[in-house]
Amino acid sequence: MPIYDNIGQSEYTEMKHRQYRMILSVQMNIVRGAFNKYPQYKNRYLHFDINPGNGGTLEEPGSPLIFRDEVTKHALPHQAYFIEINESNATDLTHELRYDDTAIVIHGDHSEILPEYINNPPVTNSRGGTKWVYGSLFSDENGKQPPWELLRTFAYAYPTIDIIVYVAATNIKRIRKQAEVMGNENVPCLMEQLKTIPKNWIVRQPEGAHHWTFLIGSYEHFPEFKKHGFVSVKSAEGQKVLHKLTYTKNELSGQLELPFYVPPTDPIANI
Repeated sequence: MPIYDNIGQSEYTEMKHRQYRMILSVQMNIVRGAFNKYPQYKNRYLHFDINPGNGGTLEEPGSPLIFRDEVTKHALPHQAYFIEINESNATDLTHELRYDDTAIVIHGDHSEILPEYINNPPVTNSRGGTKWVYGSLFSDENGKQPPWELLRTFAYAYPTIDIIVYVAATNIKRIRKQAEVMGNENVPCLMEQLKTIPKNWIVRQPEGAHHWTFLIGSYEHFPEFKKHGFVSVKSAEGQKVLHKLTYTKNELSGQLELPFYVPPTDPIANI
């Protein structure tokens, strides 16, 4: 996939944007119901996009403009943070969102910027904590490895915010195989990474040779996504999809019995 100014473009980009819009729409509709049920909490939807690019255009909106469209459509009070590493993109996005006082664009590396918001939550519940703070984090690394450790830390800090990850699973498999050739057999596979992040994960069938797909980690199971092709990775069907995303063809056709997904500890049970 060609990358220009830290923005990836491929024949699957349009589909990705369409699916991302659907994901936000379904998720925000659920959150809207929770806000209506508990108005006394004066909730705000908290959103982080850690690879926003320049925002796209009105004709071809990228993830920031898609978010703006959907959060406006669902009439959700919100606060959004867009962390962009490319200075030119950050400048363009700042200009695009200049009239939106709920959107903050930060130029910098998300591995350095996001921990600031993990340690100092901009939205909290009535007790000053983050339990029952609803929202989303979107990670799209243009086919590279997602920042698993950062996502893991975020998941513990914000147990009820959903994590949306767009990945090219084939590239993750290649990274692991290349490391093994170099003598490092300890690079975690996709399934092992998900096991360590305290969310309930759902997934959909991948697209194309690079196995592009969305993974959504939530504190709930979100059965509303089933009609859109998502399945729980704990289900029999979800295990098959996750095996396809995690293992190579040789591994899948081998004689060894491959491990299945075992969910992490309940993300909010002890909070």
